[in-house]
Amino acid sequence: EPETQLISLHLADTVRIYNLCENNGRIYMQTIDEALGKKRVICLLLAVSLLVLGTGCSKLLPQEEDSLAVPLVTPASVEYKTYTCELSDISNNVSMVGDFYAASQQNLYFTFDQGRLLEMLVEAGDTVTKGDVLATVDTVAIDEQITLQQYEVDRAQKNYDMTTDGTAERDLANIELKKQKYIKSMLVEQKDGSSIVAPYDGVITYTNKLAVGEVVSAYQTVITIADPTSYIVETDSEDAASLSVGAVADVVYKDVTYQATVIETPTTIDEESTSGQTAYLQLNDGIPEGANNGANVTINYVTEESSNVIVVPKSAVIYSNNRQYVYVLSDGIRVEADVAIGIIGLTSVEILSGLSVGDVVILN
Repeated sequence: EPETQLISLHLADTVRIYNLCENNGRIYMQTIDEALGKKRVICLLLAVSLLVLGTGCSKLLPQEEDSLAVPLVTPASVEYKTYTCELSDISNNVSMVGDFYAASQQNLYFTFDQGRLLEMLVEAGDTVTKGDVLATVDTVAIDEQITLQQYEVDRAQKNYDMTTDGTAERDLANIELKKQKYIKSMLVEQKDGSSIVAPYDGVITYTNKLAVGEVVSAYQTVITIADPTSYIVETDSEDAASLSVGAVADVVYKDVTYQATVIETPTTIDEESTSGQTAYLQLNDGIPEGANNGANVTINYVTEESSNVIVVPKSAVIYSNNRQYVYVLSDGIRVEADVAIGIIGLTSVEILSGLSVGDVVILN
């Protein structure tokens, strides 16, 4: 029943194994030796075929090209912008706007009451000499009063002359004469107050914008005069608090630099003030020629400075995660170096520690 079946026959004490085969419906027996011999031939032929195929495949298939070698890329060289550390000076400056201010100024006014402005002979910026008349008011009314009062003085004088010395009448006449003279002197004094006169050589810093003919009250400020020899420099800059009394600063006026000493600061003017910002400086070498009250100046003041210290450009210092460090070029290799910073100037920084003279710092 099976397609192939092995059977054994015992012949003359010899065991032979047969292979029962079927071919096209015909069953026949074949010894295993014969079967194995055929199989050996088949295997040998198969091996030879594989060998032939193996040796001839290169001619049957297209020949492979040799693989290309991977190119070696040379990395581009890095060019650093560097700075070589050396000893230098550094300072931190503040610059403030100020102006000339006359420490000695005086307000001028009429003592003559309710006079009408007759003349305003000066304006702000004018230079005047002691004794110059600066402004006047109309005195027509007071002149009339003085004239009438002079009549009263003359009458009292005649009455006095008509009395006998040592009598009661003489005493009363003398009292009346003194009274009328006093009234006249008061009127004359009022008239003298109808003019404003320069009390010293100076510069007019203010004039009231009164119109001619306008009534002026007594003791109303009409003109302010300044003593030019008392010019100092004042500043109300928010940096004025950085100034200290006795410190020296540079004052620049018309492109010329003058030295000045700080004489007042916001704290010395009013220690309890939280909003005062005015400071004053005294010029050390006199008043610049042409200076006038209110003229603008520039004040340059050094708040801190160091000499012969290591200084690097500000761009070299990197700030990160509470660190301050720079990149140093060491044997062509970029290395981080932590640094301690001192004065920070406009373009450079003082290095307190972390760098030495000759170290090459990378800027880019």
